[in-house]
Amino acid sequence: MIFEYCQKVIEKAEYKKLEDGTWFGEISSFRGVWANGKTVEECRKELITVLEEWIILKLRDREPVPEVEGLRLEITELAVAPEISLIYYCTKYFDRLELAKMNGVERD
Repeated sequence: MIFEYCQKVIEKAEYKKLEDGTWFGEISSFRGVWANGKTVEECRKELITVLEEWIILKLRDREPVPEVEGLRLEITELAVAPEISLIYYCTKYFDRLELAKMNGVERD
């Protein structure tokens, strides 16, 4: 899920060659997600790393992550047992009841 999301986002990246011969890449709709590298491929790889770190920080801080082509990343809380207070998961089109059943929680 996260891999698919990152691929869709990276497809929106814009690259430009700088005067010093290095490459600059950014994803304008994701504020602060940019990178540079000696080659466009090196720049792209670094951009993926920056994007992954950006997503982790957004999810950790419970800040919204933009929906991309129907893909949505969010953190949802689900009580699963008295000894386990919360379970976290990313959702795409999952039905929460179905996910609860997969985790052994019976719901009406």
